[in-house]
Amino acid sequence: LAKKKKECLKQVDENAALKEAMEKQEKSIKEVENQNLADNIEKAVTEKDKVIRNIMTKLKGVEHRNVDLQAENSSLREELVQAGHLLTDIATGFLSHASTPKRKRDC
Repeated sequence: LAKKKKECLKQVDENAALKEAMEKQEKSIKEVENQNLADNIEKAVTEKDKVIRNIMTKLKGVEHRNVDLQAENSSLREELVQAGHLLTDIATGFLSHASTPKRKRDC
């Protein structure tokens, strides 16, 4: 009976050691999983920052292009106004010429 008791205590000690080893292994696995998750989050944040920088660069380009187009639009608008004045002058001259009495030619 003493021998059985000694074997049981030995088995209990072995089980406790196995349980402790398993807990350490689970803790180690959790640490590795957490580190992998942290690494993946860091990579995602870095990629997000890179995408945001690219978008901001493109947006600045679009803003510069918009300024250029506004300047071109303003220039074209000015040319259109000048063309309108020229047409008005031509029409005024034409109407003035048309309203003056014509001399009859001797046939």
